[in-house]
Amino acid sequence: MWTQIVVTLVLLIIGTYVVQFFFPRAGRSRVNNTNARWDIAPALGFFGALLLALSLVEAIRQSIVDMWAWGVALGLILGAVTWVVMGYRAALVLPKGSALIATFRIVRAYGTIIFFAVIGVYLAVRLVGSVVEVFVASALGLVILTMALRIFIGTKQIQGNRG
Repeated sequence: MWTQIVVTLVLLIIGTYVVQFFFPRAGRSRVNNTNARWDIAPALGFFGALLLALSLVEAIRQSIVDMWAWGVALGLILGAVTWVVMGYRAALVLPKGSALIATFRIVRAYGTIIFFAVIGVYLAVRLVGSVVEVFVASALGLVILTMALRIFIGTKQIQGNRG
């Protein structure tokens, strides 16, 4: 049951990104910073906080709060790295062109790594148990919260047309 909740949250995060990336508001052809700031960032923040809370509940239920704390510590470290990397995101990750081409390039660059990481975590959870799941979920929750905060703070408000 816990694995299904985590997988559903991850799929909702990906779905939120895809919907905003391919179908921006007001018929605009490209995602702008206002949409990212007011639509994507709060949704990511909500999912990150929910994942962190669910991992804490599971840690308390299983009496493994110390592993949750270690996951939070790892999440803080990975969150700092994510903060720095997302500062360079526009130049490194998002090439100019259509949203579809940019998404394919991102998936091609990081898809294999993410795929093997997910398989590794799944196997570790099956072999070791919920300790790994709580550890990874707490770390991932903090990383997602960091991403949401970086998107919210890092995007600039688009001003009106100053002709």
